[in-house]
Amino acid sequence: MPAEPRAEVTAPPPRADLDEAPPLLGTWPRVYALVLVSQALLVVVFYAVTRWYA
Repeated sequence: MPAEPRAEVTAPPPRADLDEAPPLLGTWPRVYALVLVSQALLVVVFYAVTRWYA
């Protein structure tokens, strides 16, 4: 019984949309900075509310 030819396995072509800039703020470091600043601001606000009502 002859062996069947195997299909060659290749990687899919790269997706162009993965290399695009984010729609907000233009660069990923700016998006990360926005997330970190917003988290820090929330921590400060929640701390202040906790101290205010304690």
